[in-house]
Amino acid sequence: FWMGAGSPKSIREVAQRGYNLLLGQHALAEETLEHVVLFKSEIEERGTIFDPMRVAVARAVHVAKDAVDKDAAIERRYQGHMRINRLARRPDGETRARYILDDEKEARHESAESALFGSPDEIMRKLEVLHKGGVEYVIINFGGSRENIRRFARDIMPAFADEPQAEILAAK
Repeated sequence: FWMGAGSPKSIREVAQRGYNLLLGQHALAEETLEHVVLFKSEIEERGTIFDPMRVAVARAVHVAKDAVDKDAAIERRYQGHMRINRLARRPDGETRARYILDDEKEARHESAESALFGSPDEIMRKLEVLHKGGVEYVIINFGGSRENIRRFARDIMPAFADEPQAEILAAK
């Protein structure tokens, strides 16, 4: 079973239940990697060997044709993220902190940086940060674009065709 989590409390609950962890696409890489470390420690505390394939990280991807295309995609993502946040606000006014980011500059930063948008090199750099932090399994949202999928497969996937880190570590 897979269970989504985005806070230390919910990540501990996923580990306690013995489920696999699904991390959302709107968290910055630093926060995502902190969550991976927490989940790993929670799993190991329970006497289980951690398998990085038990953690999936969701990310939106847009392989941009140029800077204008990238900027337009980032703006669409930001607007969509703000619509979701407005819908997530409770009528009584009590809302989880991640849905009340009212600082537009910070919200735009988080929206742009949590996505894998840009040139193949920009996307590969962001994936490499996740990979070096222990992320082996990335679930990708291409926004329904076949061209995006093709460009990703042609220009980015070959750079990550090596063995998963778990297999490399097990061989040592």
